[in-house]
Amino acid sequence: LDTRVQLDDLPETTLELTGEADLESIQVGQLAAHNDLGRLSATGNARWLPGQEFDLAYTLSEIDPSILHDAVTGTLRLEGKTNVRLGEQSPVVDLEIDRLDGNVNGYAVLGNASVRYASDTLSIAESRFRIGSNRVDIAGSLGKTLSLGADMDIPALAEIIPEASGAIQGNVMISGSRASPNAKADITGSSLEYQAYSLGKLSVAADISPAKSSYAELQFDEVSAGQMSLDSLYVSANGRLDNHTIKTALSHADSRIGLEASGGYADSQWAGLIDLLEFNSNTTGLWSTDQSSQLTASAEEILLSTTCLRGTGDRGHACVGGSRVSAGSASFELSISDLPLSAIPAIWPANISVSGYLNADVNGDIVDQRLTGEFGVSFRDPVLNAVVDDEPVSVTVTQAIGQATINDNRVESTFRLELAEGAGNGNVEVSIQDVADIQSAIAGAGEITINDASLFAVFIPGVTNPQGTIKGAVTATGSLSAPEFVGEIILTDGAFGVRQSGIQVSDFEVRLAQEAAGQLRLTGRARSGDGQVSIEGLSRISAESGMRAELAISGENFELARLPDWRVNASPEINVVLDERSTLITGELAIPTADVTVKEIPESAESPSRDTIVHGAEGEEARPGRRIEIDIRTTVGPDVQLAGYGLRTGLEGSVRLQGGTHAPYVGNGKLTLRDGQYKAYGQDLEIERGELIFNGPLENPQLDIRAVRRLTDVVAGIRVTGTPLQLRSEVYSEPALSDSEALSYLLTGRPLANATSAGEGDTLNNAAFALGLSGAGPITSQIRTGLGLETLTVEGGSEDGRIIAGKRFGDRLLVEYGYGIIDKLGTLLLRYQLSERLILESRTGTVSNLDIVYSVKKK
Repeated sequence: LDTRVQLDDLPETTLELTGEADLESIQVGQLAAHNDLGRLSATGNARWLPGQEFDLAYTLSEIDPSILHDAVTGTLRLEGKTNVRLGEQSPVVDLEIDRLDGNVNGYAVLGNASVRYASDTLSIAESRFRIGSNRVDIAGSLGKTLSLGADMDIPALAEIIPEASGAIQGNVMISGSRASPNAKADITGSSLEYQAYSLGKLSVAADISPAKSSYAELQFDEVSAGQMSLDSLYVSANGRLDNHTIKTALSHADSRIGLEASGGYADSQWAGLIDLLEFNSNTTGLWSTDQSSQLTASAEEILLSTTCLRGTGDRGHACVGGSRVSAGSASFELSISDLPLSAIPAIWPANISVSGYLNADVNGDIVDQRLTGEFGVSFRDPVLNAVVDDEPVSVTVTQAIGQATINDNRVESTFRLELAEGAGNGNVEVSIQDVADIQSAIAGAGEITINDASLFAVFIPGVTNPQGTIKGAVTATGSLSAPEFVGEIILTDGAFGVRQSGIQVSDFEVRLAQEAAGQLRLTGRARSGDGQVSIEGLSRISAESGMRAELAISGENFELARLPDWRVNASPEINVVLDERSTLITGELAIPTADVTVKEIPESAESPSRDTIVHGAEGEEARPGRRIEIDIRTTVGPDVQLAGYGLRTGLEGSVRLQGGTHAPYVGNGKLTLRDGQYKAYGQDLEIERGELIFNGPLENPQLDIRAVRRLTDVVAGIRVTGTPLQLRSEVYSEPALSDSEALSYLLTGRPLANATSAGEGDTLNNAAFALGLSGAGPITSQIRTGLGLETLTVEGGSEDGRIIAGKRFGDRLLVEYGYGIIDKLGTLLLRYQLSERLILESRTGTVSNLDIVYSVKKK
């Protein structure tokens, strides 16, 4: 026999059969079949007289395990024997899997099994399966009596299911009878993950039987499913099916929910009592039921009697109840009484506290999927409180009421808000033709008036004494799926102070208007100091092109800062274009007037050395985010003064700034120091020329600075060139003098021969080192000779440099003084030679000590 066959849901199969047959039996020489799923080879015999019996030895090879799951790859092979006997009684089937081997997803597979079906009983003996390091053993029987067990040890779930990970261990046992089965399970798991789901720990313990009291206990820790997460979930049940108790507890962060119920399941329905329902968190406190409520649930209906939660202390109560008696028909009720607003999870900024109470009532009926009901919400004595400039401020609401009626799915709703002392009011009216239809037409209108803008001090702590009037109106049309809004909100007579910058903004006016669907226009202006600024913007939103907004900011001499050490005015001409993914900022920013005194350099201004290695930085991938691109020309001057660290100078020039999230910031342009004075080492130096030329990274401009000191017959100066990362300095004089003489004139006003004190020597040496002068070594030598010292050196580097000055008195006494250039700490050394081998040495500084040194020379 050689043919092709096609069976339902299977690929086409080629079948070959050779053998010998008579009227009583057939001897199968070779049975072969193969398709895309695998290959079968078998030999044996089949007899139908006097009794029906089949006896075959088989080999299944090239089995594709992807038939189990698309993510499973590999190949499997089975070999074994099967014997089937069909008699007058029930059939007897023996199946032996002598060997199962191959690989799944690259992991070795090994197994064997012995299965028998006889007398309506399925028996499994010596069945063991391994995939990689995972093992499952199965043994027992299923018949009129049940006794089947499975033991599993799966330390690497990913070896079985590629998309999963974690470990599972445990055992399951089924016993009893078909009419009254008993199931026991003891399973643990850890670090379980599958796609968007994860479970830190799993524990299941159960002993369940319909004929006796049972129990089940489940514990899940560190649960995550998409955006939802729980710290823990616990469920337990004890008793019989018709009379049992259930306990559930779940926790997340500082919140916990607990449920205790008792009841029974009969006639396809669960009926019982909710004995305890409680909720507890740091924000809301403890809420719990004070009496039981009834619950009935089945596939056809759900009935919940009124269930009330009461808060501890003065925290009000909330009640809920309802029923669903058939598909499309239900009723519900919800009431909240005197719920403290402080118990509601915070939706306010951290500096704001709220007092007052919430009351709400909701009830309705659904008949034939049409809703009729009422909704009402009101706030009693609501007050927003904050502390601004150590003074308490508050916003008091005298009325806040919302109502809605629903009749045959049509919604009519209103909301009214009144602030105390006429500070403001607002109202909203909305109607929806059919709340169940996303395409239903809507109509609405709203108005708001704020007569006292000082209330914004509560919400914006950085603003002082806000003033102004706000009026707004909006109408809504369209549908629930695509509402269209037209309206505007206007701020007039606005004024406020900015605490951090010290400025006072006046004549502040803003208009935000939506004149057509998907189009929002912004206009505004303000004054600060003697200057003004204006802004115009247009934003468009459409389903086809997404969101795009354009802003134009222009102004002249607008005061940005007015502090004792910072006074800055700006004249911007800036354009901003942004969409859903990027922001482009272009234009010009002029700083015509500024007076800045820098008293200290902020820590954020310090950059790490080029040699710094940040451990752990490698391997970090930049998170995708908004692309920001900047191209602005900044102009400084003519009235800009900068002071700090001995420097006082005017500053003017222009630099083009380019960069953003996609590229480092670079500059192109030049800043010039004008009429500059620099005080260093007790001397006033005139900055004769000062230029910072930008043609690359902002932190590393080219420098060309020359500072001089003019004396009666000598002009001494210092030139600084290069970049901050590669600085070069040199002294010069007119007429030309040696470097040490020029430095002496520059810093002391006298020639080196007249600088006879050690203090002036320290000053000269310190300056030579700190200024990074080329040839500092020869300068030091000349200073040492001029002061009559035997030693005058600079030790260490830029971070631990020290000046060492020393002189001998006679043959036995050496006196040295060391002074730290950076740490400003001094050390005095006295060394006295008592004998050829014995030295007495004393050091006095931050720590004082006395040493006796004995030396031995080895030959």
